[in-house]
Amino acid sequence: MLERAASIKRRRASHANVGKGKPERPKVPRFMRKNGHCNIRQAAQDKRERYMSDLFTTFVDLDWMYSIALFIGFYAIIWVIFSFLYWVVAFARGDLDLIFYPAQAHKPCFQHVHSYATAFLFFIETETTVGYGTRTITDNCPEAILLLVFQCLLGTLVDAVLVGCIFIKISKPKNRTDTLIFSEKAVIAQRDGKFGFMFRVGNLRNSLIVQCKIRAKFVRSRHTEGIGSF
Repeated sequence: MLERAASIKRRRASHANVGKGKPERPKVPRFMRKNGHCNIRQAAQDKRERYMSDLFTTFVDLDWMYSIALFIGFYAIIWVIFSFLYWVVAFARGDLDLIFYPAQAHKPCFQHVHSYATAFLFFIETETTVGYGTRTITDNCPEAILLLVFQCLLGTLVDAVLVGCIFIKISKPKNRTDTLIFSEKAVIAQRDGKFGFMFRVGNLRNSLIVQCKIRAKFVRSRHTEGIGSF
């Protein structure tokens, strides 16, 4: 009885839509987005571990807002840490006491580094190779020399990784697909004695696309034998 009542209700609804044009088709999510990526939800349990195993590619695939935030944040953390380490070396060696006792005999590790702000400026001048000539390092303490060497090595590595990521993100033509348009409808026609599925692709820019490759995907549903699933 319930199935019969449901069929009668559907039949009445179909008769009511007669003369009102074509009934609205249910909205089905796209299998493939316009940028070429498949609209598939990834729900792997170890998804985060897999992303963290390849940090370089993960950083490249991030949005620009998160990439710039990580770029600035990583540099800011390194600046704060190394400036603090330089300040600790200057404090342990007694360079900060020269402000209050300038006449005492003391061999400083740094010239004109007497506070955290001046230690921060010394790090920035060293990292960016500016070298204004006032704040310098001396040969009186080996720990400061080792810290300077470690800063140069780490700074070169960080610059290579972060600048390389930003360069790859800039060179990736993600927005190039916005100027490629497809025909709204596709046709099946006969060409050279064979039927083919055809659609048009247009380039809105005046520049030519050299050695381009087009890949199309055809999706259809069918029941498998025996199990009866899609």
